[in-house]
Amino acid sequence: MFQIFLFLGFSILATASAQLLLKKGMLTTGHLEFSPANLLNLFLQIFSNIYLLSGLVLFGLSFFSWLFVLSKLRLSLAYPIITSLNFCLVILGSWFFFKEQISFQQILGIGFIISGIFFLLK
Repeated sequence: MFQIFLFLGFSILATASAQLLLKKGMLTTGHLEFSPANLLNLFLQIFSNIYLLSGLVLFGLSFFSWLFVLSKLRLSLAYPIITSLNFCLVILGSWFFFKEQISFQQILGIGFIISGIFFLLK
């Protein structure tokens, strides 16, 4: 059982880190133009940015870890845990790395989410 939660934890951390890397990559890349004529340039911009590329790799690793979790754990337990903890980690990571403001309601919501996870695990 410990191994399952190790993979679940890795998947959570990898997904939240990927989101933060994608944000950092977009801060360095700037505005992207989505049009058929700009498709090649768009791919070059994305795949030449180390932050975007790293985020993509982490999403891939998280995907494989998540598949292992799904093979061992109920979806009705695993999915609420991964989504809620990703939500919390992205808020905290955005505050720490990007200096985004966190409201009192968000802090309160994080507390409720963590409490809810404990109820799920009992």
